[in-house]
Amino acid sequence: MGRYEVSLDEDLMDIMESFIDLTEKDMQDLSVAFESKNTDATLKLAHTLKGDSGGYGFSEMSEISRSLELAVKDNDENKMLEYWQDLQEYWQEVKHAYEEAKGRK
Repeated sequence: MGRYEVSLDEDLMDIMESFIDLTEKDMQDLSVAFESKNTDATLKLAHTLKGDSGGYGFSEMSEISRSLELAVKDNDENKMLEYWQDLQEYWQEVKHAYEEAKGRK
């Protein structure tokens, strides 16, 4: 599908729906914060996504979120946009992988 290779930890499938729902809301909130240039909210949400995604085994999503957080702290608009786009793309891959795995159950 995209440039990111996403695999799900089968042991976490029972709780993955909760992660998907919460992260979808966080991504929507992050979109609003990012578009409105709300630095505080963007930092908070990027930090939350960094921890949550890492906890579910999505280390690349965690790293992208960390990079976004650092770009916001540095006020580097080009990097912020780059990492925001990367994060959105990776998130789509996670959702796609989840739907495929759910269909195999």
